[in-house]
Amino acid sequence: MYAHQMKLTIQVPPLGGGFDGLVLATDRGTAIKAMNNPQLYRQELDVYRFMQRKKIFIISGFHIPKLICQDDSNCIIEMTIVTAPYVVDMWSISLVLD
Repeated sequence: MYAHQMKLTIQVPPLGGGFDGLVLATDRGTAIKAMNNPQLYRQELDVYRFMQRKKIFIISGFHIPKLICQDDSNCIIEMTIVTAPYVVDMWSISLVLD
C-alpha cells in the first residue's frame, strides 16, 4: 500500500528480513522497512529522528541510513540505502545513545 501511494516500484529479492519485519529496495534507490511491531517501529523511528537532528550519519565507522519518510498507520520506514559497513540493528544504536 505504501509503495503504491508513493509511486514506488519494489525491487526483488528483498534486501533482508527477520523477526522485526522485511526490508525492500525501491526503484528510487531507497529502502522501505515494513515492521511487525508498532512499539519497535516507534522506537526505531525515534532513533532515526534523533540521528537526523544531531546530524549523526556514522558511528564508529558504521553508516547510518537517513530517514526519508514514514507511514505510521502501516509501521513503514523509508530510508536511504547505505554501503558497508552499516548498522543493521537500530536497537544497538538506541543502547549506545541511552
